[in-house]
Amino acid sequence: MSRLIEIRDTSGTIQYTGDDLPLTIGSTTGAHIQLQDGKGVEGYIGVSQGYLFIQPAADSSPTYHNDQHIKASTWIKSGDSTRIGPFLLHYKISGDLLEIHVSRGDDQEMLIPPGMPHPETNSVKGLLPRISGKDHRAGGSRARRFSLLAGGVFLLLLLAATFVLTARSLEIEVSPEPETLSVSGFPPVFKFGRRFLGLSGNYSVRAAKAGYKDLEAPVTISRNETNRFAFSLEKLPGRVDFFTTPVEGAQVIIDGRSAGTTPLNEMRLAAGEHRIRIVKERYLEQEQTVAIEGLDRKQRFDFTLAPAWSEVTLNTEPTGATVSIGSQEYGNTPLSLELLAGSHTVIFAKQDYLTHTMELEVEAGAQIFSDTIALQLAPAIIELKSKPSGATVAVSSVYRGRTPLQVELSAKKRHALELSLPGYENLREKITLGPGESKTLAFNLQPQYGIIFLTVHPPEAELYIDGELHSEATDRLQLTVKEHTLEVRARGYKSETRTVTPHKSYSRQIDIRLLPEEQFSGEALQPERKITIKGHQLILLKPAAFQMGASKGEQGRRANERQHKVIITRPFYLSSKEVTNAEFRLFESSHRSGRVSGNTLDKGQQPVANVTWEEAVRYLNWLSQQDGLAPFYKEENGKMVPARPFTTGYRLPLEAEWAYAARLAGRQEPARYAWAGTFPPRGKSGNYADESAESILPVIIKGYNDTFAVSAPVGSFPVNKAGFFDLDGNVSEWCHDFYTPYTDIASDVKTDPMGPVTGTHHVVRGASWRDGSITELRLSYRGYSREKRDDIGFRIARYAQ
Repeated sequence: MSRLIEIRDTSGTIQYTGDDLPLTIGSTTGAHIQLQDGKGVEGYIGVSQGYLFIQPAADSSPTYHNDQHIKASTWIKSGDSTRIGPFLLHYKISGDLLEIHVSRGDDQEMLIPPGMPHPETNSVKGLLPRISGKDHRAGGSRARRFSLLAGGVFLLLLLAATFVLTARSLEIEVSPEPETLSVSGFPPVFKFGRRFLGLSGNYSVRAAKAGYKDLEAPVTISRNETNRFAFSLEKLPGRVDFFTTPVEGAQVIIDGRSAGTTPLNEMRLAAGEHRIRIVKERYLEQEQTVAIEGLDRKQRFDFTLAPAWSEVTLNTEPTGATVSIGSQEYGNTPLSLELLAGSHTVIFAKQDYLTHTMELEVEAGAQIFSDTIALQLAPAIIELKSKPSGATVAVSSVYRGRTPLQVELSAKKRHALELSLPGYENLREKITLGPGESKTLAFNLQPQYGIIFLTVHPPEAELYIDGELHSEATDRLQLTVKEHTLEVRARGYKSETRTVTPHKSYSRQIDIRLLPEEQFSGEALQPERKITIKGHQLILLKPAAFQMGASKGEQGRRANERQHKVIITRPFYLSSKEVTNAEFRLFESSHRSGRVSGNTLDKGQQPVANVTWEEAVRYLNWLSQQDGLAPFYKEENGKMVPARPFTTGYRLPLEAEWAYAARLAGRQEPARYAWAGTFPPRGKSGNYADESAESILPVIIKGYNDTFAVSAPVGSFPVNKAGFFDLDGNVSEWCHDFYTPYTDIASDVKTDPMGPVTGTHHVVRGASWRDGSITELRLSYRGYSREKRDDIGFRIARYAQ
């Protein structure tokens, strides 16, 4: 809108436009028209169909518009005034300009007229002359004229008496004292000293004083009200000049609005304080408050600008490096340049040398000499490949990783490379490369063999070497000189596993004799399922060999998922479901799993959560005692550790056992996810971070909704191929093992692995209701923790014998 609105009070003038309507009146911080005290928001000024109106706020102070108490919206016209408490708002409308003058009525000094009457009060004016009766013939006419005159005088006296009886006193107070003051209107008012006397009606007050804006305001003389009005004259703006040295062209910003560039002359500024900012490129910004006298007086303000840069000298060893700051190049070292005050990222670049980055803090007005930067030669890059891969690489006797591998080498230096792989001859080579040079080396490792003479009984037994079926059980075996796992199986016999490491210098003889299964009837009689005394259902899982971890190309794979072979030799039981809150409270009645954003985790059939690893194994020891089993764990130096030898008491599953149950049990091929197919899950595959949890979780699976924002009752989702519920989803699960990254496994085969003997974190397996990415929802994902969480629970395991 084109309308301009000016709010004027003792602190100065604030301007708004029609786009700012409606305006808020009150003592709140954001009010457009500020009252120094009150109830907060007192009212609003709005516009409708181009006309302005005022509307009192609910529970506002009593509001009087033109001295009439109003409770609803009232139109505003030029000359109107509104009183709210001690504050008076006077409106002046001229075209598209609305001026609102705000004053405090109770701050006006009461004007008291002189005690003596005005000298002209008793003077007699306009007395009628005496009339002579000399002309008898004209007597009748004169008598009529006299009668008319007398009647007129009488009427005037009557009107005067009526005026005196009905007129009301009008007091006008103007601050500061004006040079002229008048009240106009009909019927006219009469001035008596500092007061006026007039009949009820609407009048206009005019006042003027040099240096102030002329005042013209409406007043209403009321029969029943005290006709006392107070007005404040508004100072005329001052005429202000702004100058800057030593340079001109600085931008002048007054109260947040740009006013132009220096030199700036004859700026019209309202009287009062104004915030002045002086801005000039490459000079320090200045800001200060100035007091403007106003009254059309002339004032001048001068600002001296200080430079915002410093001279900086940069050097490198060797010299000649290109200096870049941001996207701009400044030249080659040694180099002197001017930099603005502040933080700068300086980049030095030179061929055959590494790029060097330096953070430089520049203080305005200083001279800075930076330390000489010693540039480092760019390293050479060598890419090493071997056949077979996985060879250990050492450079100058320092381990650098496994092939295939890319290694940085210091340029212009001779380096000794060594590749080693169990079962293969070590390979050594020396190499020197130039700065930034890249080279690829591929090596064929030569295997080293040892001889094993193996005799097996019964002869029909099958031999598995490192998990793969061999052609004959009894045989002369030529094996690489590394650790191998030999497993012999035969129907009706107890399988046996041996670990052997051949030697290249001599052969070994190994005899393996299998014993009939009837000698192990205890194992053969193990039931497929067992029920604990508290009702947990356990499922038997038999010995197996499988690949644990994920291939390098698997999407979402992490470095701690390196593939390796695992052999489980002891049959074990694993509970079909996670332990619930109700089951855990039989052991610890006060336990609470908690709440998340108003969603409970504490219902009886929800999985127990917010338990530490030690709280979980103490529960399992308690359950063992309830079932008459020797506890698997014992307390040692305040910590829970496995008892030796291992018992068949209840325990947490080994990580390998959990992985076998989740990925391979009941399947022909290892599963990547708990559901069939690719990511994301379909239907209701499990309890993950779904769309129902959008308000409480940062990452969810778009388009998937299992209807549970947090954990679900155990067994709410489909069972897996081996009969287990919620191995993935609902809550993640504690495992027995201490955590190790497994990024560098010394042997490719692990038999009944239980993890490190000591550690600070325990393995956590399986996704939870908080997880929604492809990384966590893969069954090979390995987590760890040493603290309890609201999405970690556990399930029960035990050895079958």
